[in-house]
Amino acid sequence: MKEKIIVTLTTSPKRIFQIDQTILSIKNQTSLPNKIVLNLPDTFSRTKTQYKIPNWIIEDEMINVNRCGIDNGPVTKLLPTLSLYSNPNDILISIDDDIIYPQTMIEEFVNILKSNPEHVICASGIIIGDNLSIRGIKTRMKNVQLIEGFAGVAYRRKFFRDDFEEYINRVNKCFDCFVADDVTISNYLAKYNIQKKIISTKKHNKRILKILDFGLLVDALHKGGNGTINSEQENIVSRYEKAFIYLKETNEFYFDEKLSFDHKCLSHQRKKNLFRRMNELAIY
Repeated sequence: MKEKIIVTLTTSPKRIFQIDQTILSIKNQTSLPNKIVLNLPDTFSRTKTQYKIPNWIIEDEMINVNRCGIDNGPVTKLLPTLSLYSNPNDILISIDDDIIYPQTMIEEFVNILKSNPEHVICASGIIIGDNLSIRGIKTRMKNVQLIEGFAGVAYRRKFFRDDFEEYINRVNKCFDCFVADDVTISNYLAKYNIQKKIISTKKHNKRILKILDFGLLVDALHKGGNGTINSEQENIVSRYEKAFIYLKETNEFYFDEKLSFDHKCLSHQRKKNLFRRMNELAIY
């Protein structure tokens, strides 16, 4: 069975009227996907509002509007799509709703996946060491521990087993996990020792991504979708920290145990540097 290439995303009732440039950047790719899956829950739980779908989305034959029922937070960009495709080799590329992606994104993801069939490929990621020592990865094809979904992530369908939805339902009981899909997905992949590699080329890297103006507003999905998370410090460091703590407390922590989010021992200056570096690396 020939593998399919699927681009998958979600959005909010407010932002659905603004995602045309993101969709266009996918339709203008040098390698086109078989489908663009737009996962929309019945109700956007963070604002208790329903969706009004623009006609241009309904009429676009490349877009599959998947009414997926429950709102699982930002991971809704990926989770409901798994039920639509069963070929283990299908390629699922998750994206955000507020980015204009490089024209070669799909082509490069697919080419690298062919030579690395057992890896997740991302365009931005983080390595985390003891006491939150963080360094960015700029060199092509380096392993990372945390994927950053805003820059696009390519998976094989087979990386997600039947237990993924149940896992998400458990960890999403914690709001910090609910809004930190980069952590929850990366943690799940670590459970099955699935390696995550970063790609960074002249044509495809996170520094050339164009972030749409509305992507920086308080209704961004990574900020809770309705402004419930405001400060960048809370948005990045505390969110990841609390998510990790919850995962450990509930025995759902599958990362290497050397990862530590206890930064009480850090000096004031190092904390400032840490927050600055986290914002540089992972503001989405």
